[in-house]
Parts: sequence; structure tokens; C-alpha cells
Amino acid sequence: MIDHLKAVEIVKAKIAAVENDYLILDEHTIEEDFGWVIFYSSRKYIETGNVEYAIAGNAPYIVDRKTGNVVVTGTAQNVAVYINAYKLTGNPHAEIVAKIHISGWRLGASAVKAIKIIQGELQLNLNEAKNIIDSVLNNKAQILNCSTEEQARKLEASINSVGFCCSVSWQEKLYQVVASDTF
Repeated sequence: MIDHLKAVEIVKAKIAAVENDYLILDEHTIEEDFGWVIFYSSRKYIETGNVEYAIAGNAPYIVDRKTGNVVVTGTAQNVAVYINAYKLTGNPHAEIVAKIHISGWRLGASAVKAIKIIQGELQLNLNEAKNIIDSVLNNKAQILNCSTEEQARKLEASINSVGFCCSVSWQEKLYQVVASDTF
């Protein structure tokens, strides 16, 4: 377990390996349960505010408080996207796929309402949605992919509200890289 000062030391060492004239922007540090997101910039930019001295592509670093591991985030998206991905998967560059796990049902569950919710939210036909709920009623858990985190949260709340046991989980989207020596 490391503290904030050690995290800053680690990032200073990382950026010093590239350039000695960079400074940590402590006032921009974001503290999270997992550790810290630490920002930096060039000394000249900090002192003058002149964009001529700004650094392009100076992505903040995430430092894990438990392990001391350091990972660079990115600049293509808002830092909150990288933080959320890191929280969910341990990889700030992961594209998150939200999944709904319907694991069972409670006494008084409404299968008809659950079918309508799934059908409407996931745009499935009636038979597809019915097969999902029938499987759950037969003690076969179902996993459904959602297009967004908001959709997953909404679906989770709706399905739980009609008596089914439902939770959201996260998975990194995996990409297949195809190598080719022809251009």
C-alpha cells in the first residue's frame, strides 16, 4: 500500500525518464478508491501560461494505491472515461460492455411484465424475450448484453422491480487483431 506522496514520486520518475522539465499538477490530482489520477505539464507552460509551451498528448497517470502500479490513461476521451474503465476492469483503455445477469426470481415475480421490459428495452421480439424469462423460471440464469451503462442500469432496476433477481456486470470488449503482410 502506498500513499499519495509515494504515488507522486513514482509519476515524477516516469515523466523524468522522458523529460526533466515537467511538473506535477497537484491541484488537478483526482483521488479515487483505487488510488490517484496524476496530471503533469511543462514547467514553462505552468510559469507562463503560453500555449506555445504546452505539451500535446500528456495523458495523466493512474497510480494504484494497493500495488503502486502505474498506467497511462489517454487524451482521446474525457479522463472520467478512463477512470471508469479502470474502476471496472483495471484497464483504463478497456471498452466496457455492460451485461445483465438474470439469475432467478422471487415469489410473486411477474413474468409478463419482465418479458415486456426485456422486449422493449432490448428490442427483441416477443418469443425471444419470453424464452429468456422462461429459462430463468426454469432455473437457468440468463446473460444479456446492453448497449450502454445507462441501459444496463435501467434494465436492472426494472427487472428487479417486477420480482426477478438481476445484476449488472462488466467485461472488456475484446478485439481480434488480424495480421497481414500485404498493404
